[in-house]
Amino acid sequence: MRGCTCSGPALCPQCHALAVRAGVVVPEAAPAITERSFMQAMRREALRHNWLFYHTFDSRRSAPGFVDCVIAKPGRPLLMAELKVPGGVVTLAQQRWLEVLGQVDGVEAHLWTPDEWPDIQRTLGA
Repeated sequence: MRGCTCSGPALCPQCHALAVRAGVVVPEAAPAITERSFMQAMRREALRHNWLFYHTFDSRRSAPGFVDCVIAKPGRPLLMAELKVPGGVVTLAQQRWLEVLGQVDGVEAHLWTPDEWPDIQRTLGA
């Protein structure tokens, strides 16, 4: 395989990923929370505090990198958030969107993980 760096019994990352997909190797550990369940918890928390919550159901035909959710409430800055669970990777396109959105007046751009739940609750509950 092109780029393979396997040596002895240890698999290189590329071969390990293929072996996991083939079911030959069991992945180390699944995240404690899925991105879908994290998104659902975010939506419930936002709605509980009277925010409007938007998430694109299927983004395959959308511009790459746009944030996972847009959260709005009168009198508050517009919140635009990318949600990642442990092991999730922020793409270059997502980094670019977050960088630009963070520089827009009246917008708060966030990269939130489940570990930041107390901060998320403070932001939405304030």
